[in-house]
Amino acid sequence: MTIFGFKKKQEYSAKEILKQLDKCAEDFTFPMLDNGYVYPIHSKMSAYRDEKRWALIIEVIGFNYRGGGHDEISNCLHIFGNCIDTKPGTDNENFLYITDNNTENSTFDEEYLESLNPQAKTMLLRGKELIINHNREFYLNKGIELEEKDKIFVWEFMRGLEPEYNNELEATEQEISERIPSDLPKIMELTEWKTEY
Repeated sequence: MTIFGFKKKQEYSAKEILKQLDKCAEDFTFPMLDNGYVYPIHSKMSAYRDEKRWALIIEVIGFNYRGGGHDEISNCLHIFGNCIDTKPGTDNENFLYITDNNTENSTFDEEYLESLNPQAKTMLLRGKELIINHNREFYLNKGIELEEKDKIFVWEFMRGLEPEYNNELEATEQEISERIPSDLPKIMELTEWKTEY
């Protein structure tokens, strides 16, 4: 059998992989892209394998509105496989926090931490300064519907970073190699998919 260039028989089956994924879905540790608490910003799925090992990482970058501010902007890594050191699914160690305030002003409103502070000019994305765009036309031209006339919400702002800042939103190779074997070949990467019901 030849799959993705590997001619040897692998030591795991599709049934074993699906069993792990189904168990995580039952335990609510499989990603819900329609999670009612998280405004999705970006997602990515990466698959890795060789003859003996497999791993699947689904990244869900989003804003959890229950808290607000930078503490609720995260990349949640859902990790599955037969060569991982943690339980399949996700845990607190797999939340990557990638944004922060710059020194001049708070990025978000002081009261609810859910919309852009009109005074904020920059923020940090992975430690690098990023100019904050307050121009409503910028978001509308990207197809982002703005919910309010007098503010730009965190999730609207973050969606405006796509696709130019996708690399900064996604996990780095270092962050991935801390969670799966670094010598495991990547065989597939998806950032867009459609689910039909």
